[in-house]
Amino acid sequence: MLLNLRTTPHRGILAAFCLVLFPFSALAQPGLLSARQVGPGVIHAQFILPGPLTVDVLSVSLREPLVQIETYRPDGLTETTVQAAANDRPGHRVLGAVNADFFSFQTGWPVGNQIVNGTWVLGTSSARSHMAIDAAGRPFIDRIAFTGSVTGPDGSSFTLSGVNVPHRSHPLILYTHYHGRTTAADSSLSAYTLRIPDTTWTAPDTLRAVATARATDGDAAIAPGTAVLAATMDTAAAFLTRSIRDGDTLRLVLGTQPALHGIRQIIGGCGRFLAGGRNVTDSTSRLEGITEKFTAVRHPRTFAGFNRDTTMLYICTADGRRSTSIGMTFADMANFLLSLGASEGFNLDGGGSTTMVVQGTIVNTPSDVTGERPVANSLQVISTAADSLLVAPRR
Repeated sequence: MLLNLRTTPHRGILAAFCLVLFPFSALAQPGLLSARQVGPGVIHAQFILPGPLTVDVLSVSLREPLVQIETYRPDGLTETTVQAAANDRPGHRVLGAVNADFFSFQTGWPVGNQIVNGTWVLGTSSARSHMAIDAAGRPFIDRIAFTGSVTGPDGSSFTLSGVNVPHRSHPLILYTHYHGRTTAADSSLSAYTLRIPDTTWTAPDTLRAVATARATDGDAAIAPGTAVLAATMDTAAAFLTRSIRDGDTLRLVLGTQPALHGIRQIIGGCGRFLAGGRNVTDSTSRLEGITEKFTAVRHPRTFAGFNRDTTMLYICTADGRRSTSIGMTFADMANFLLSLGASEGFNLDGGGSTTMVVQGTIVNTPSDVTGERPVANSLQVISTAADSLLVAPRR
Protein backbone atom coordinates (compact mmCIF):
# COMPACT_ATOMS: atom_id res chain seq x y z
CA MET A 1 0.00 0.00 0.00
CA LEU A 2 1.63 3.26 -1.10
CA LEU A 3 0.55 6.85 -0.66
CA ASN A 4 2.33 9.60 -2.59
CA LEU A 5 1.33 13.15 -1.70
CA ARG A 6 2.57 14.51 -5.00
CA THR A 7 -0.08 12.53 -6.87
CA THR A 8 -2.97 12.43 -4.37
CA PRO A 9 -5.56 14.95 -5.67
CA HIS A 10 -8.11 15.21 -2.85
CA ARG A 11 -7.10 16.43 0.62
CA GLY A 12 -10.28 15.02 2.17
CA ILE A 13 -9.47 11.57 0.87
CA LEU A 14 -5.88 12.00 2.05
CA ALA A 15 -6.92 12.95 5.59
CA ALA A 16 -9.32 10.03 5.83
CA PHE A 17 -6.67 7.69 4.47
CA CYS A 18 -4.11 8.85 7.04
CA LEU A 19 -6.50 8.34 9.92
CA VAL A 20 -7.16 4.78 8.80
CA LEU A 21 -3.60 3.93 7.85
CA PHE A 22 -1.85 5.46 10.85
CA PRO A 23 -2.84 4.90 14.47
CA PHE A 24 -1.52 8.43 15.11
CA SER A 25 -2.59 11.57 13.27
CA ALA A 26 0.81 13.28 13.30
CA LEU A 27 1.90 11.63 10.08
CA ALA A 28 -0.76 13.68 8.29
CA GLN A 29 1.45 16.73 8.89
CA PRO A 30 3.18 18.94 6.32
CA GLY A 31 6.24 17.34 4.79
CA LEU A 32 4.87 13.81 4.46
CA LEU A 33 5.92 12.69 1.00
CA SER A 34 4.91 9.04 0.97
CA ALA A 35 3.71 6.28 3.28
CA ARG A 36 3.61 2.55 2.75
CA GLN A 37 2.36 -0.29 4.90
CA VAL A 38 4.92 -3.11 4.94
CA GLY A 39 3.19 -5.47 7.36
CA PRO A 40 0.64 -5.58 10.19
CA GLY A 41 1.27 -2.60 12.44
CA VAL A 42 4.30 -1.29 10.52
CA ILE A 43 4.42 1.77 8.23
CA HIS A 44 7.37 3.22 6.34
CA ALA A 45 6.97 6.96 5.70
CA GLN A 46 9.27 9.53 4.14
CA PHE A 47 9.27 13.26 4.89
CA ILE A 48 10.78 16.14 2.95
CA LEU A 49 11.21 19.04 5.38
CA PRO A 50 12.62 22.58 5.15
CA GLY A 51 16.39 22.64 5.26
CA PRO A 52 16.21 20.76 2.94
CA LEU A 53 15.97 17.56 4.93
CA THR A 54 14.92 13.99 4.12
CA VAL A 55 13.68 11.88 7.03
CA ASP A 56 12.57 8.23 6.88
CA VAL A 57 10.34 6.84 9.63
CA LEU A 58 9.34 3.33 10.56
CA SER A 59 6.25 3.66 12.74
CA VAL A 60 5.52 0.52 14.70
CA SER A 61 2.32 -0.22 16.58
CA LEU A 62 3.41 -2.03 19.74
CA ARG A 63 -0.20 -3.10 20.25
CA GLU A 64 0.15 -5.37 17.22
CA PRO A 65 0.78 -8.91 18.57
CA LEU A 66 2.54 -9.97 15.36
CA VAL A 67 5.28 -7.32 15.76
CA GLN A 68 8.32 -7.38 18.02
CA ILE A 69 11.49 -5.30 18.37
CA GLU A 70 14.88 -6.99 18.49
CA THR A 71 18.50 -6.00 18.56
CA TYR A 72 20.99 -7.96 16.46
CA ARG A 73 24.72 -8.54 16.79
CA PRO A 74 26.65 -9.99 13.81
CA ASP A 75 30.11 -11.51 13.85
CA GLY A 76 32.12 -8.30 13.58
CA LEU A 77 31.34 -5.17 11.57
CA THR A 78 28.64 -5.94 9.00
CA GLU A 79 26.31 -3.85 6.81
CA THR A 80 22.79 -3.32 8.13
CA THR A 81 21.34 -4.96 5.01
CA VAL A 82 23.40 -8.09 5.70
CA GLN A 83 22.36 -8.12 9.37
CA ALA A 84 18.70 -7.85 8.37
CA ALA A 85 19.02 -10.69 5.87
CA ALA A 86 20.83 -12.91 8.39
CA ASN A 87 18.00 -12.56 10.92
CA ASP A 88 15.20 -12.98 8.37
CA ARG A 89 13.32 -16.28 8.03
CA PRO A 90 9.72 -17.51 7.62
CA GLY A 91 7.68 -16.53 10.64
CA HIS A 92 10.40 -14.08 11.66
CA ARG A 93 10.58 -11.50 8.90
CA VAL A 94 12.75 -8.42 9.31
CA LEU A 95 10.46 -5.69 8.01
CA GLY A 96 12.87 -2.92 8.90
CA ALA A 97 16.29 -2.31 10.42
CA VAL A 98 18.58 0.59 11.26
CA ASN A 99 22.17 0.80 12.40
CA ALA A 100 22.32 1.02 16.18
CA ASP A 101 25.13 1.72 18.65
CA PHE A 102 28.41 3.55 18.23
CA PHE A 103 31.32 1.15 17.85
CA SER A 104 35.08 0.70 17.64
CA PHE A 105 36.57 0.28 14.18
CA GLN A 106 39.54 -1.45 15.84
CA THR A 107 37.66 -4.12 17.81
CA GLY A 108 34.40 -4.27 15.87
CA TRP A 109 32.47 -4.15 19.15
CA PRO A 110 29.70 -1.72 20.13
CA VAL A 111 30.46 0.89 22.78
CA GLY A 112 27.42 0.34 25.00
CA ASN A 113 25.65 -2.63 26.50
CA GLN A 114 23.65 -5.00 24.34
CA ILE A 115 21.15 -7.73 25.14
CA VAL A 116 19.62 -9.87 22.39
CA ASN A 117 16.50 -11.86 23.30
CA GLY A 118 17.47 -11.93 26.97
CA THR A 119 21.11 -12.90 26.41
CA TRP A 120 23.99 -10.55 27.17
CA VAL A 121 26.06 -9.74 24.11
CA LEU A 122 28.12 -7.08 25.85
CA GLY A 123 27.95 -6.17 29.51
CA THR A 124 30.10 -3.22 30.53
CA SER A 125 30.17 -0.21 32.81
CA SER A 126 28.54 2.81 31.17
CA ALA A 127 27.33 6.29 32.06
CA ARG A 128 25.22 6.65 28.95
CA SER A 129 21.58 6.07 28.17
CA HIS A 130 20.37 2.89 26.52
CA MET A 131 17.04 1.90 25.01
CA ALA A 132 15.56 -1.31 26.36
CA ILE A 133 12.55 -3.52 25.60
CA ASP A 134 11.01 -5.39 28.51
CA ALA A 135 9.40 -8.82 28.47
CA ALA A 136 6.00 -7.26 27.70
CA GLY A 137 7.43 -5.53 24.63
CA ARG A 138 7.41 -2.05 26.17
CA PRO A 139 10.32 0.31 25.41
CA PHE A 140 12.04 2.55 27.93
CA ILE A 141 15.21 4.66 28.14
CA ASP A 142 17.60 4.74 31.09
CA ARG A 143 21.27 5.04 31.93
CA ILE A 144 22.23 1.38 32.24
CA ALA A 145 25.46 -0.28 33.36
CA PHE A 146 26.30 -3.96 33.80
CA THR A 147 26.80 -5.41 37.27
CA GLY A 148 27.35 -9.07 38.15
CA SER A 149 28.85 -11.67 40.42
CA VAL A 150 29.83 -15.33 40.60
CA THR A 151 29.12 -17.44 43.69
CA GLY A 152 30.74 -20.82 44.28
CA PRO A 153 29.25 -23.80 46.14
CA ASP A 154 31.11 -22.74 49.30
CA GLY A 155 29.17 -19.46 49.33
CA SER A 156 32.13 -17.26 48.41
CA SER A 157 31.53 -14.65 45.70
CA PHE A 158 33.56 -12.52 43.33
CA THR A 159 32.48 -9.51 41.29
CA LEU A 160 31.92 -10.24 37.61
CA SER A 161 33.48 -7.34 35.73
CA GLY A 162 31.60 -7.73 32.46
CA VAL A 163 30.43 -9.93 29.62
CA ASN A 164 32.64 -10.20 26.51
CA VAL A 165 34.61 -7.08 27.47
CA PRO A 166 38.31 -6.59 26.65
CA HIS A 167 40.10 -8.58 29.31
CA ARG A 168 43.09 -6.38 30.08
CA SER A 169 41.20 -4.02 32.38
CA HIS A 170 38.69 -6.42 33.95
CA PRO A 171 39.60 -8.98 36.66
CA LEU A 172 36.83 -11.56 36.02
CA ILE A 173 34.91 -11.83 32.74
CA LEU A 174 32.19 -14.06 31.36
CA TYR A 175 32.71 -14.94 27.70
CA THR A 176 29.74 -16.21 25.66
CA HIS A 177 29.44 -17.45 22.08
CA TYR A 178 29.07 -13.83 20.96
CA HIS A 179 32.77 -13.39 21.74
CA GLY A 180 33.78 -16.07 19.25
CA ARG A 181 34.63 -19.77 19.18
CA THR A 182 37.39 -19.48 21.80
CA THR A 183 38.76 -17.06 24.34
CA ALA A 184 41.95 -16.99 22.20
CA ALA A 185 45.18 -18.36 23.60
CA ASP A 186 46.52 -16.07 26.31
CA SER A 187 48.74 -17.37 29.08
CA SER A 188 47.61 -14.52 31.33
CA LEU A 189 44.09 -15.96 31.52
CA SER A 190 42.96 -18.48 34.09
CA ALA A 191 39.74 -19.85 32.66
CA TYR A 192 36.94 -22.29 33.46
CA THR A 193 34.46 -23.61 30.91
CA LEU A 194 30.85 -23.54 32.12
CA ARG A 195 27.79 -25.39 30.94
CA ILE A 196 24.65 -23.24 31.10
CA PRO A 197 21.58 -25.48 31.65
CA ASP A 198 19.17 -22.55 31.31
CA THR A 199 18.19 -22.34 27.64
CA THR A 200 16.03 -19.21 27.93
CA TRP A 201 17.46 -16.05 29.41
CA THR A 202 15.48 -12.96 30.36
CA ALA A 203 18.15 -10.60 31.50
CA PRO A 204 19.05 -9.35 33.98
CA ASP A 205 18.99 -12.80 35.45
CA THR A 206 20.48 -15.26 37.90
CA LEU A 207 21.69 -18.36 36.08
CA ARG A 208 22.94 -21.77 37.08
CA ALA A 209 26.26 -22.76 35.57
CA VAL A 210 28.13 -26.03 35.92
CA ALA A 211 31.93 -25.88 35.89
CA THR A 212 33.12 -28.51 33.44
CA ALA A 213 36.85 -28.00 32.79
CA ARG A 214 39.73 -25.69 33.59
CA ALA A 215 41.72 -24.29 30.66
CA THR A 216 45.40 -24.57 31.53
CA ASP A 217 46.73 -22.41 28.70
CA GLY A 218 44.11 -19.63 28.78
CA ASP A 219 42.53 -20.89 25.55
CA ALA A 220 39.01 -22.23 26.13
CA ALA A 221 36.47 -23.23 23.50
CA ILE A 222 33.05 -21.56 23.62
CA ALA A 223 30.45 -23.94 22.23
CA PRO A 224 26.67 -23.36 22.07
CA GLY A 225 25.19 -23.72 25.54
CA THR A 226 28.50 -22.95 27.24
CA ALA A 227 30.37 -19.94 28.52
CA VAL A 228 33.86 -19.30 29.87
CA LEU A 229 34.73 -17.66 33.15
CA ALA A 230 38.12 -15.99 32.71
CA ALA A 231 40.31 -14.42 35.39
CA THR A 232 42.87 -11.86 34.29
CA MET A 233 44.21 -10.81 37.68
CA ASP A 234 45.69 -12.74 40.60
CA THR A 235 42.80 -12.09 42.97
CA ALA A 236 40.25 -13.44 40.49
CA ALA A 237 42.47 -16.41 39.58
CA ALA A 238 42.80 -17.23 43.28
CA PHE A 239 38.99 -17.24 43.58
CA LEU A 240 38.69 -19.74 40.72
CA THR A 241 41.36 -21.98 42.27
CA ARG A 242 39.99 -21.78 45.79
CA SER A 243 36.24 -21.93 45.18
CA ILE A 244 35.58 -23.90 41.97
CA ARG A 245 36.08 -27.58 41.12
CA ASP A 246 34.97 -29.63 38.11
CA GLY A 247 31.27 -30.44 38.43
CA ASP A 248 30.47 -27.58 40.81
CA THR A 249 27.27 -25.62 40.26
CA LEU A 250 27.81 -21.89 40.34
CA ARG A 251 25.41 -18.98 40.59
CA LEU A 252 25.89 -16.24 37.99
CA VAL A 253 24.22 -12.91 38.60
CA LEU A 254 24.07 -10.92 35.35
CA GLY A 255 22.43 -7.70 36.43
CA THR A 256 22.15 -4.01 35.73
CA GLN A 257 22.53 -0.75 37.58
CA PRO A 258 19.84 0.41 38.18
CA ALA A 259 18.36 -2.99 38.98
CA LEU A 260 16.08 -4.07 36.14
CA HIS A 261 14.13 -7.26 35.61
CA GLY A 262 12.54 -9.05 32.68
CA ILE A 263 14.53 -7.34 29.92
CA ARG A 264 14.56 -8.83 26.42
CA GLN A 265 16.57 -6.23 24.48
CA ILE A 266 19.06 -3.47 25.29
CA ILE A 267 20.91 -1.28 22.81
CA GLY A 268 23.35 1.55 23.44
CA GLY A 269 23.69 4.93 21.79
CA CYS A 270 24.83 8.44 22.56
CA GLY A 271 22.33 10.63 24.27
CA ARG A 272 18.74 10.81 25.45
CA PHE A 273 17.31 14.05 24.09
CA LEU A 274 13.59 13.77 24.87
CA ALA A 275 12.01 12.82 28.21
CA GLY A 276 8.42 13.34 29.26
CA GLY A 277 7.82 15.49 26.21
CA ARG A 278 10.71 17.87 27.04
CA ASN A 279 14.02 18.42 25.26
CA VAL A 280 16.57 17.29 27.88
CA THR A 281 19.67 17.47 25.68
CA ASP A 282 21.54 19.89 27.94
CA SER A 283 21.05 17.96 31.17
CA THR A 284 21.65 14.48 29.77
CA SER A 285 24.66 15.59 27.75
CA ARG A 286 26.42 16.67 30.93
CA LEU A 287 25.65 13.33 32.57
CA GLU A 288 26.71 11.28 29.57
CA GLY A 289 29.80 13.25 28.56
CA ILE A 290 28.44 14.49 25.22
CA THR A 291 29.63 17.86 23.95
CA GLU A 292 27.67 20.63 22.26
CA LYS A 293 29.90 20.16 19.22
CA PHE A 294 28.08 16.86 18.73
CA THR A 295 24.55 17.81 19.77
CA ALA A 296 24.25 21.26 18.17
CA VAL A 297 25.77 20.49 14.75
CA ARG A 298 23.76 19.02 11.88
CA HIS A 299 24.74 15.45 11.03
CA PRO A 300 23.09 12.43 9.48
CA ARG A 301 21.19 10.89 12.41
CA THR A 302 19.64 7.59 13.41
CA PHE A 303 17.24 7.90 16.34
CA ALA A 304 14.21 6.35 17.96
CA GLY A 305 11.35 7.46 20.16
CA PHE A 306 8.02 6.37 21.52
CA ASN A 307 4.82 7.88 22.85
CA ARG A 308 3.78 8.34 26.45
CA ASP A 309 1.82 5.08 26.78
CA THR A 310 4.48 3.06 24.85
CA THR A 311 2.02 1.91 22.20
CA MET A 312 3.88 3.48 19.26
CA LEU A 313 7.59 3.28 18.41
CA TYR A 314 9.18 5.57 15.82
CA ILE A 315 12.52 4.56 14.29
CA CYS A 316 14.00 7.33 12.18
CA THR A 317 16.90 8.28 9.95
CA ALA A 318 17.76 11.78 8.76
CA ASP A 319 20.06 12.09 5.75
CA GLY A 320 22.85 14.64 5.91
CA ARG A 321 26.13 15.99 4.56
CA ARG A 322 24.64 16.65 1.13
CA SER A 323 22.93 19.55 -0.63
CA THR A 324 19.60 17.73 -0.74
CA SER A 325 19.55 16.95 3.01
CA ILE A 326 21.62 18.78 5.61
CA GLY A 327 21.11 16.60 8.69
CA MET A 328 19.72 17.26 12.16
CA THR A 329 20.80 18.61 15.53
CA PHE A 330 19.54 17.08 18.80
CA ALA A 331 16.96 19.87 18.98
CA ASP A 332 15.79 19.03 15.46
CA MET A 333 15.35 15.38 16.40
CA ALA A 334 13.40 16.33 19.53
CA ASN A 335 11.07 18.65 17.63
CA PHE A 336 10.47 16.11 14.90
CA LEU A 337 9.59 13.31 17.31
CA LEU A 338 7.30 15.64 19.24
CA SER A 339 5.49 16.39 15.97
CA LEU A 340 4.87 12.66 15.53
CA GLY A 341 3.39 12.35 19.01
CA ALA A 342 6.44 10.94 20.78
CA SER A 343 7.39 11.95 24.32
CA GLU A 344 10.73 10.07 24.59
CA GLY A 345 13.72 10.19 22.24
CA PHE A 346 17.09 8.46 21.99
CA ASN A 347 20.04 9.04 19.67
CA LEU A 348 21.79 6.12 17.96
CA ASP A 349 24.97 6.20 15.86
CA GLY A 350 24.75 8.65 12.97
CA GLY A 351 27.08 10.11 10.40
CA GLY A 352 28.20 7.65 7.77
CA SER A 353 26.61 4.81 9.73
CA THR A 354 23.05 6.12 9.29
CA THR A 355 21.15 3.49 7.31
CA MET A 356 17.52 2.37 7.15
CA VAL A 357 16.59 -0.92 5.52
CA VAL A 358 12.98 -1.75 4.71
CA GLN A 359 12.23 -5.27 3.48
CA GLY A 360 15.84 -5.75 2.45
CA THR A 361 16.28 -2.45 0.60
CA ILE A 362 18.07 0.71 1.75
CA VAL A 363 15.49 3.51 1.69
CA ASN A 364 17.60 6.44 2.86
CA THR A 365 20.82 7.80 1.35
CA PRO A 366 23.93 6.95 3.45
CA SER A 367 26.42 9.82 3.48
CA ASP A 368 29.66 7.87 2.89
CA VAL A 369 30.80 8.08 -0.72
CA THR A 370 31.34 4.32 -0.59
CA GLY A 371 27.72 3.75 0.39
CA GLU A 372 26.50 1.61 3.26
CA ARG A 373 28.92 1.33 6.17
CA PRO A 374 29.56 -1.91 8.12
CA VAL A 375 28.38 -1.48 11.73
CA ALA A 376 28.48 -3.42 14.99
CA ASN A 377 24.77 -4.03 15.59
CA SER A 378 21.29 -3.09 14.50
CA LEU A 379 17.78 -2.39 15.77
CA GLN A 380 15.21 -4.45 13.91
CA VAL A 381 11.42 -4.60 13.47
CA ILE A 382 10.32 -8.22 13.30
CA SER A 383 6.99 -9.59 12.04
CA THR A 384 5.88 -13.05 13.11
CA ALA A 385 2.96 -12.93 10.67
CA ALA A 386 2.57 -15.44 7.88
CA ASP A 387 4.14 -14.25 4.64
CA SER A 388 0.69 -14.05 3.09
CA LEU A 389 -0.17 -11.18 5.47
CA LEU A 390 2.89 -9.12 4.54
CA VAL A 391 3.01 -6.52 1.80
CA ALA A 392 5.30 -7.46 -1.11
CA PRO A 393 8.56 -5.48 -1.16
CA ARG A 394 8.90 -2.69 -3.69
CA ARG A 395 11.04 -3.54 -6.69
